[in-house]
Amino acid sequence: HRDLHLSLRRQRQMCIRDRSGILVDVISVNNSPQDGTIHWDMLTREGLEIAAGMYLYHVESIATGDKKLGKFAVIK
Repeated sequence: HRDLHLSLRRQRQMCIRDRSGILVDVISVNNSPQDGTIHWDMLTREGLEIAAGMYLYHVESIATGDKKLGKFAVIK
């Protein structure tokens, strides 16, 4: 599997959706302030390999409620 590496510090929850808005996976992050790296195996919540395409992510801080939206492409 390929991994997606992102930099997220402290307690956060990241939701990943496909372009049509279908929830692909939810990742809970509980990193120290010094370690902001998370790894995603690029599998769906059901354990299936994701397809090539555009994906949207929504990251929310559990402590503050701060939110960040973004997108990334998967090329195979």
